[in-house]
Amino acid sequence: AHSLLHGHLTVDPAVLANEAFTLDGRSYMYQGPVPALLRMPIAAVFGNRFDGRLTQLSILLGLAVALWAVLALHWRVRGAVRGTVPVGRTEGLLVGVFMFLVAGGSALAFQASRAWVYDEAIVWGVALTLGALVQLLRYRQDGRGLLACTLLTTGALFARASVGVGPLLGLAMVAALALWSNRRHLGRAGRDVALPAVAALTPLVLYMALNLAKFGTLLSVPFADQRLSVIDPARQAFLRANGGTLFGLQFLPTTVLHYLRPDGLRLTSTFPFVDFPAIPGRVIGAVTFDLVDRSASAPASMPFFVLLGLVGGFAVLGWSYRRERRARGLGVVVLAAGASALTILPFGYVAERYLGDVMPLLVVTSAVGLQVVLRSWRGWREGRVVIGGLLLLALATAWINIGLSLRYQREWSPDVAPAVLAGFAATQHDVADVVGHGAPVVMTGASLPTSPVPAGTLFALGDCVALYRSDGLPVSTLKPTQWNPVEGSGSAGWFDVDATFPDRPAGTQMPILTLGQPGDRVVAVYLRGGRVRFDHVSADGSTQPGRLVSSVADRTHRLRILADWRIHRLTVQLDDRVVLEDFIAPTPGVPVLAPTSTDGAAASFPGSMLAHEVTAPLCRRLTGRTG
Repeated sequence: AHSLLHGHLTVDPAVLANEAFTLDGRSYMYQGPVPALLRMPIAAVFGNRFDGRLTQLSILLGLAVALWAVLALHWRVRGAVRGTVPVGRTEGLLVGVFMFLVAGGSALAFQASRAWVYDEAIVWGVALTLGALVQLLRYRQDGRGLLACTLLTTGALFARASVGVGPLLGLAMVAALALWSNRRHLGRAGRDVALPAVAALTPLVLYMALNLAKFGTLLSVPFADQRLSVIDPARQAFLRANGGTLFGLQFLPTTVLHYLRPDGLRLTSTFPFVDFPAIPGRVIGAVTFDLVDRSASAPASMPFFVLLGLVGGFAVLGWSYRRERRARGLGVVVLAAGASALTILPFGYVAERYLGDVMPLLVVTSAVGLQVVLRSWRGWREGRVVIGGLLLLALATAWINIGLSLRYQREWSPDVAPAVLAGFAATQHDVADVVGHGAPVVMTGASLPTSPVPAGTLFALGDCVALYRSDGLPVSTLKPTQWNPVEGSGSAGWFDVDATFPDRPAGTQMPILTLGQPGDRVVAVYLRGGRVRFDHVSADGSTQPGRLVSSVADRTHRLRILADWRIHRLTVQLDDRVVLEDFIAPTPGVPVLAPTSTDGAAASFPGSMLAHEVTAPLCRRLTGRTG
């Protein structure tokens, strides 16, 4: 947003970190501009005051837009399937359940559970795609809504191109159908063909123009120029094995297996009693994937939508009523939504968040399916069985998706805060006490195991020096250990400090923490405009810059630092914001806070630091230790 306000597309590589695509010395992000456009008015008025604080709000707004689109789409589907039949109480109940599940019992619930820009882009892509499909159906039924469909399709492409492909192809299909229906009288087909053709070309041309401005190509993305590809040997090997791209038909057997298998879910004894299939997931054939992350399948995690979707899909493609005038357009909309869903299959990366791209197809077909079921009603006795079955499916779907969202939000996500991990582990232990089984497994030892340990295993180091949890993921350059921090003490590199920063001129560097090697330290760097940045200066002189924050001078801030050489991890949190994340060398040695001094010594902190005692109470509770 700040870059767009300054009239350019380049972004500070320190902000983009491993996501930066650097070409000719300029760095770009591959994500579309919709999330940035939404932030531009706020950035223009408030500067960087709300940087890093708007993602969850944006996701919530996108979810509201998606729900509006689902309701509008369902109403039009209802008219196409059942005409003007009055709405009864049973239908009101089932449609209410349907709407709840879209937000709280589907892949969108998973997206909304974390403040990630990846999930934000998917939520907005799905919301705008659903809105475009509403207008596409409106155009097929009433001849109106083409301009709105074009704008929403453009927005969908600019939020998440993969899901936005659906309405784009839908517009192209409408143009092709108009051409086919007038094939014997092409002179009469001009307006009917030209309008949807222009509507389809407009978002495509705009997308290609943006891609050309950033990457110098019309459609492709130069993955080899991403910083992740430059520094990660595993990514380099993946690109070499797949012709420099993340897309290919060779991935289809594996992705189809993971996303469509009926058993793509695991029931567990630990709260919330449902989990993703065990990892690493199976790869079919001699194919190299970028990552096969935790992911449930659509049939296993969303049975309510999938079952009704099968009914609706069969009805649209196989039943005679689709030829009724009122049902005109359903086939095109279903095929367009299907195109959005298919884009995740030839992709060399498996992850739960990509099931968001399937939501337009599931929403459209299951809305049709629900109305077909209501249309086929044959009496109250039969209806009670149907209602009961649908409500049980709805309950299972909600439980599964809320459970998976909790698991990933509080246990499996790569950036889970230690306090969140600790809270979730404590909750699992509390629930196990109540039900009599399902307590997390706790190992103990003097050093962290280097061999693979089952995901979810807790490890208490020494006399509760620290507590870690295994995520079960393979080790790589960017993930040097399977262990994530849960809680720890000062001797494990955990610090909780009340720090008061004095006012200093731009260019001043204040030492905060000394790490295990001479010259390896964390410093606060004063910049122009009163802003401050926390940097990690390595022993070799290289610097990893942190995030910019507003002036910190003459105020007391809570500074929480995790500098654990055992897991190569450095995290600095100022008040409620993470301002620095980096890897540190696995050099034994307890980090030391810089001493406070007023004599101006270079190795001293000229403000004040009040350190609070940091312990590992959950570790002692789980292991039965005292002290």
